[in-house]
Amino acid sequence: MGGEPYNAEPDKCGSLVWCAFDEIPDNKVPCHARALAHIAGGRLRSNFA
Repeated sequence: MGGEPYNAEPDKCGSLVWCAFDEIPDNKVPCHARALAHIAGGRLRSNFA
C-alpha cells in the first residue's frame, strides 16, 4: 500500500490530522482514547472489554 492518507468517509469523520502525541485532539473515539492513554503510560498491552 502507498499514497497519502485521506478521509474516505467525510460524513462519518470530521477530519484526518497528523499531530504530535502530546497535541492529540480531545474529540477521539473512546477506545482510541483508552489505547493512547495506555501507550502514554507505558502499557503496550491491554484488554478492552
